[in-house]
Formats: sequence, structure tokens, C-alpha cells
Amino acid sequence: GVTYAFIMFLFDLGMGEKFSLLRYVIHVIFFGGIMGILLPYVTDRQIKKTLDKITIEVSEDEQVQLEDGATLKTKRISDGGKLILTDKRLAFSPRKSVLIEIPLSEITEVEKKKTLGFVNNTFVVKTNSEDYNFFVSENVRDVWVSSINNLLN
Repeated sequence: GVTYAFIMFLFDLGMGEKFSLLRYVIHVIFFGGIMGILLPYVTDRQIKKTLDKITIEVSEDEQVQLEDGATLKTKRISDGGKLILTDKRLAFSPRKSVLIEIPLSEITEVEKKKTLGFVNNTFVVKTNSEDYNFFVSENVRDVWVSSINNLLN
């Protein structure tokens, strides 16, 4: 909210308007509350509800290591869905397509990538037959990469 209010202040200043502390404070409170608190809360709840509807069957002899929302991009598919890592496979269930399973034994490399050259939210799982580009939250990308690599070693 403070950043937005400061930008609005600079915009107003550039347009020749006088500084108004009241307007600045209202911008900080209103946009800080909506963009900083309300929007992330609503978005997180909606994502959780969507992911809860997607199920990936796990056998009794499998242990789930990680589970989160992701977007997968390959030659054949580009869709959001649920990604899980077990001690035997990496599985992705898209919203609009069929389950994609990658046995850990088929993974040749896991590589960290950046979106737009600076956002740390992508990792690539490589097999002999295909590369799978997964887009996850920026704060969990490294957790996914290290967890997969730990299971491969």
C-alpha cells in the first residue's frame, strides 16, 4: 500500500496537484489492506479449494514427500493442477487432462530455472524422452528441487 500510495503521490505531483496527506493516508490504508492482506487471503483460499478437488491416488507402499499446486508445460500440455512427490514417482494431475506420472528411476536431471530471467519459480525435470517444466511458488522451488535430488541419490 505504501509503494502504491507513493507512486500515486508522484503521479499527482507530476500532474501539478498539491500534496494531500489525507489522500496519501487513505491510499496507504485502502490499497495496503486490499492488495496486501485481502487479495492474498482470498487467492490462497481459492487455490486451496481448487487443489482439494484434485486427487492423486497413492499406493500403500508409497510415502508422499511433497504436495502443492503447480503449472506444467511440456510439448503436449500446459495446465495448472496438483503436483506430488512420493518416494517412487513425481505425479501431476492437471485440471483439464490426464494424470502424468514420472517414475523417479526415469529422471535423469532436475534443473532450476528462472521465469523472465529473475523469478525463481521454475524447475525442469528431464527424462530421456521429455522435459517437464514445472512452475511453482517462488518460495518452494528450491524445496522441490532438493527433495527430488535427495530421492534420486
